[in-house]
Amino acid sequence: MSVEKLLSRMLIYSFPRRIVFGLNSIDNLADEVKAVNGRNVLLVADPVIGKTEAFAKIKGKLEAVEISFSLYDRVEPEPPLA
Repeated sequence: MSVEKLLSRMLIYSFPRRIVFGLNSIDNLADEVKAVNGRNVLLVADPVIGKTEAFAKIKGKLEAVEISFSLYDRVEPEPPLA
């Protein structure tokens, strides 16, 4: 299977936590949060990712359905090993 074909599908893993990723998976974010009775979401990113269009879309999806969230954007990108 080609990488393009694999990435065009939404994939779900549940070992031990549910991970949903793939093309347009952000569109299902509100449903995923509601499925676990989520009311408060912690978004974790580095300063660069936190400013991307994709991240803005995530925040917009949560705001549209009035799910509160906090953003922690102080993750160090590619942290050193030592």
